[in-house]
Amino acid sequence: MPGTGDTATFNGMGNGKTTIDLGSGVTILNLLFNTGSATAYTIGNGAVGSQALTLNNSGGITLNSTVANNELFNAAIVLGTDSTAQSYTNVNNSAQTLTFASSIYGGPSAGSGTAGTKTLVMGGSGNTVISGSLLNGASSLPATTTIALTKLGAGTLTFNGTVDASLLGGGAGGGAYGTVTVNQGTLAIDFSNAGAAFDLLNSYSPVFLGGGTLQVIGNAANASTQNFNNGSGMTVNPGFNVISAGPNGGNLSDPLPTLNLGSFTNQTAGSQTMFVGPAYDNNASGATANLVPATGIITTTTLGNQNKLLWPNTRQAIATVGLYNWASVVTSGTGAQSILAGDQVSGFYTTVANGGTAANNDLNYDLLGNATFNNSKPAYVDTIRFNVSGAFTATTGAGGSGYLFLIGGILVTPNVGPYNATLASGGEWVAGAYTSAGNCPIDVYQNNIAGKLFINTPFYYYSSTARATCYVKGGAGTVDLTGSGTSSGNYGAPYLNGGCTVINNNTQIGRAASAATLYLNGGTLVASGNTTLDNSGANLRPVTLLGNGGGLAAAT
Repeated sequence: MPGTGDTATFNGMGNGKTTIDLGSGVTILNLLFNTGSATAYTIGNGAVGSQALTLNNSGGITLNSTVANNELFNAAIVLGTDSTAQSYTNVNNSAQTLTFASSIYGGPSAGSGTAGTKTLVMGGSGNTVISGSLLNGASSLPATTTIALTKLGAGTLTFNGTVDASLLGGGAGGGAYGTVTVNQGTLAIDFSNAGAAFDLLNSYSPVFLGGGTLQVIGNAANASTQNFNNGSGMTVNPGFNVISAGPNGGNLSDPLPTLNLGSFTNQTAGSQTMFVGPAYDNNASGATANLVPATGIITTTTLGNQNKLLWPNTRQAIATVGLYNWASVVTSGTGAQSILAGDQVSGFYTTVANGGTAANNDLNYDLLGNATFNNSKPAYVDTIRFNVSGAFTATTGAGGSGYLFLIGGILVTPNVGPYNATLASGGEWVAGAYTSAGNCPIDVYQNNIAGKLFINTPFYYYSSTARATCYVKGGAGTVDLTGSGTSSGNYGAPYLNGGCTVINNNTQIGRAASAATLYLNGGTLVASGNTTLDNSGANLRPVTLLGNGGGLAAAT
């Protein structure tokens, strides 16, 4: 049997020995399931968790894409032979399921060395299930020997809490309370068959999202809750993120699950979030409401702005509910507050009739047709929503030297249909609406794949407050910037999190001389004409691929 420092390779039928007895325990560096001939193995004999498999420091488990059978680890997994900070990577790139039936421990029963965090990376395009828990190192180890979880790859990692549920929950005495990071794919917290009604991951764990999905699935018989409100809450990094809560199998007669996020104030430039769970109306603005009922309850301790828009300190249009609404939270109160769709909150939207003029105000405007915004220095709104069928245009003021149109976000819903929506320049340039120095995003959620959004107004750097406007694009639809000209005073970095952004000049995504980095995290930059991402051979614009990648394309 392979031992410490070795790699065990499984590429055959096992000669009838498909359950691997680990005896008093085995330590190994790597396990590799390598071919379609590898049968369905069970690593660890006897009752679940009665044997242990220890991974050497920096070790891991890999299922290659050719593997044609599910693989099961019946043994408890121990990360490392000492207490030191290390990283362990498990990757499933097959179409089969990798299952850990027992718990994963952050160290041995008597570790040596300076105690540190064990980082567990779960990656690959395939699906992985952990039926046990993430647990700190044994009680003889310092409490700081815990596990930080990082989810990479397009697959789904599911915690279903069927083993060691009594060990979950409270801080250092319970499940591992290291950071939980979801940069790709889905992290599912599944109470369907869980032995616990709450917290399959530790409520003290800080959560970081960077382009992935955090999903809570309820139990058919009992109310279930995942808390992350005892730690520092949620930090959302660049990328399009989904946070969802729903019942098992979508049965709305079952108890709806609850996800308590805690603080939602840490929103970095380039981050965007869609909540799935709160009720919303998916009909066009002004039509008879068609309520899509709630599938779950999602709360935060972060309050809304004066218009009940979910608004951390330095961002405005940070999140939507589904494809049709901005996310809303009450403006006062303490403790957990429900995240709601804007159309479920009285007075959240201010409608502008077709042909009307929108007042200069901190409001969430819902356009019922063509609209004009006041001419002032500067003009400002919080958000704009296009949510009616038709080719309509929102025009900024007449403008002139020094005139700006300040806006936090633009939402285009599928209700626009096979038409194009346009933000047209009447002479004003657009800039982010936050009033302090630094990166100030304009968040564009283009959710209408049947038509385009044309932004024919240049982005601008607001020099009076050293405000660098960032163009941030989410949603599967297309945004066309080619009408915004060849002049830009914008210094901010563009972030493309989904769909396509079309340009025919480098300055349309930022001032060429500043050469701010273009970040791709699921989106594609399309050149509709000959385009160079430089400044006449100088100031080359860097392109950075984040976790979900992206594309560069040319089309006419």
